[in-house]
Amino acid sequence: MTDSQADDGDETDGDREPLIEASDYHDLVRVGEPRVHPDGDRVAFVRTVPDGDDSYEATVYVVDLDADADADVDADVDGDGDGEGGEPTQFTVAEGRDSSPRYSPSGDRLAFVSTRGADDDRPQLWVLPTTGGEARQVTNVAGGVSSIEWSPDGERIVFTQQSTAEDREEGRDTSVPRSSSPTSRTRG
Repeated sequence: MTDSQADDGDETDGDREPLIEASDYHDLVRVGEPRVHPDGDRVAFVRTVPDGDDSYEATVYVVDLDADADADVDADVDGDGDGEGGEPTQFTVAEGRDSSPRYSPSGDRLAFVSTRGADDDRPQLWVLPTTGGEARQVTNVAGGVSSIEWSPDGERIVFTQQSTAEDREEGRDTSVPRSSSPTSRTRG
């Protein structure tokens, strides 16, 4: 097939406006890192949007998979064309960059990695109740954290930490305050 046969016949390739240009990439909203709740009724994901010319905002959103079919909702998250599904809800505040949402095995908490509150953009581990409320920072480690996963019993979270030779020499690469346990509670 020649280029002219592939065209509608009205225009040549040189006359067409591109649908998207490289400069448009920065304006795209990206969705990724989906994690299904243990009950299977909702999904947490990260929504990334441009924030100025050379930065972006990444926050955790949650969408209900079992929304009422009669509700006025445009989402069709299960892909069957019936419009069932919920409207995505922002779950974390737009401060810093959030990533890696992970539901606890019981589904009552959501752990995630965030640069919020960090002067040096070191990502740390945060946990918040899935019923809502404030997120609580549970690590403050040199180099930051990544690759988080809950233990099967939901009592601990494992993560990967990056550290420099200086951090290792000073012993900062292995120190995590005991009070930063994801299950520690403040008693009042």
